[in-house]
Amino acid sequence: MTQAERQFAIRDYISDKRETSIKELMAEFGVSRNTIRSDLDAITPCTAFEMVPGHGGGIKALPGWSSGRRYLNQEQENLLAELLPGLQPEQQAVMKSILDAFALPKGSRQ
Repeated sequence: MTQAERQFAIRDYISDKRETSIKELMAEFGVSRNTIRSDLDAITPCTAFEMVPGHGGGIKALPGWSSGRRYLNQEQENLLAELLPGLQPEQQAVMKSILDAFALPKGSRQ
């Protein structure tokens, strides 16, 4: 998983769970505390969650906020692209529309 993919995934994780902790994010994504903190610093400007210090604190999504658009990771995108030639023409059109809608925009991957 690239840094950008992980940051999108962290954003989506917070959006889905609504409340989490740095420790939970470290376990979920298999990275260090410093990496999680760096990722949170990077995604904070485009999210709506708050860091609550102390016991019972953590990372909480603000009411009404959701991450919105979700993207395929590189592995998912590659698998769908590999399956494309084996599909019937009508199915290929649907698969292409899925790839167009959910593939991370070109140039966004690191």
